[in-house]
Amino acid sequence: MTREQWAKLSDQEKIYNIAELCGGKWFKLIPHTANQRSMIIPQKAPDGHIFIENFGLHEADGTENIVQIHYIPQYLSDLNVIQDAVISQDNLGFWNRYISYLSIIILKLDQAKDWKDSSDHWGTTSQFKLVNATAAQRAEAFVLAMDPI
Repeated sequence: MTREQWAKLSDQEKIYNIAELCGGKWFKLIPHTANQRSMIIPQKAPDGHIFIENFGLHEADGTENIVQIHYIPQYLSDLNVIQDAVISQDNLGFWNRYISYLSIIILKLDQAKDWKDSSDHWGTTSQFKLVNATAAQRAEAFVLAMDPI
């Protein structure tokens, strides 16, 4: 996904996009009969096992109407949940992409050239801005970093 594509999504579409990247799955509300679906987010068991508690529901095929009755984290406004999503990625390539995209978003750098030419790219002001990134800014960097290009 590009920044332009991300900008065109509604906030709800952005939240669903992140939830899917975090393992969320769409399920029909009433198996085989309803034309409605809701997303269910994976849960973490006390032993660390990740599972989706779907109560016997069947996966949706995408043609159903969305009726969200299950809890979906508010990735665009809750720093804790977007930080959990970021931390869950243990891939060094992801982390490098995430920091690069977050820097581009926060410091308003358009290209790698701007990054190299910026005299303060790791200065105190820039570090302060990165540390204080909003949940929405972190969410955008997360989505962009999940696509390894």
